[in-house]
Amino acid sequence: MSMPKELNFFISKADNLENAEIADKNFERGVDWYQSHFDARCKARGESSPAYMDPQHHGVASRMAKVVPDALLLVLTRDPFDRAASEFRHRVAAGVESRPMEVALLDPASSYVQLSRYHSCLEPFFAVFPRGAVIRYRQEDLDSRTHEVLTSIVRRLGVDHSYQFKNLDKRINTAAGRGLLNRILLASKGTKIRRFLAWLIPTKWKYALDARSRRSTKTTSPETSSTAHSTLREQFLRLIDDDARALSADIESGAVIEGLPTHLGDC
Repeated sequence: MSMPKELNFFISKADNLENAEIADKNFERGVDWYQSHFDARCKARGESSPAYMDPQHHGVASRMAKVVPDALLLVLTRDPFDRAASEFRHRVAAGVESRPMEVALLDPASSYVQLSRYHSCLEPFFAVFPRGAVIRYRQEDLDSRTHEVLTSIVRRLGVDHSYQFKNLDKRINTAAGRGLLNRILLASKGTKIRRFLAWLIPTKWKYALDARSRRSTKTTSPETSSTAHSTLREQFLRLIDDDARALSADIESGAVIEGLPTHLGDC
């Protein structure tokens, strides 16, 4: 994998987005800059930039197809409502969301809804990549069948699938409690300054900031009520039902390849 893993190379300044959470828009740096982040000796090379699926970045798929036309696109999705709820908690902790959860998640124009519409997010890639290039894995499978998922991936990439994976139970960079640290970084608008601050802050301080943030960002949102939570979930899923059906059709037609077998009807 590249270092850092999120290169955001195919996001261009031409997208003209005022998105503080995606400070890196690196396409103008050129292909040589992109290649410099990979070990040329490796048979398979990759990066992981979740922002590529953001429908706001209109040119990502076409740029990607021109630079790496033979790439396999490994897409990791999770339960759409859980994804939206996680994004909501992250944005509340970062100080960029003040609406109640039941208002924010049911806003059709919000990123909570738009980024959970997986078919719509993937559609630009279908137009420029050959059939079978998009392979979907599910976060739930990665959590519960980690070794199977990783073995499936290395087999598809044609690399040594006998490799013994280590530290599979270790979880890093989890979303919970990064609020105060995120506020510090988001307040520093320059990319270089943000990177410097992220490097400068000692790890033990980060853990302390995380713990403080968890204590200070407790909310009385409907999450605290299982009944209200279930109702909100149902309302949210109705908002994206057409897209979920389209994704199921993509999988049935082979436009999207399932990385691991799933239960009938899952999306």
